[in-house]
Amino acid sequence: MLVRVMLALAALLVTCPSVAQENDLEAEYAKKLEKKFAKSVDWRQEIAAAKKACREKNVPIIAYFTRSYSP
Repeated sequence: MLVRVMLALAALLVTCPSVAQENDLEAEYAKKLEKKFAKSVDWRQEIAAAKKACREKNVPIIAYFTRSYSP
């Protein structure tokens, strides 16, 4: 029984990001948003708003995907 509890706790620790790690990721995200390339684009969170803005300005949609800030 103790072995099962220990294994469950170990699995939980491995799969759950720590608060410190989360804060590091948020800090890295904030640093990335301060870079020139990030400031030069009018970023949108919703695809419908992005499509509308791109149609109005006659520019392509550029998508930037990253996994480092996702759970």
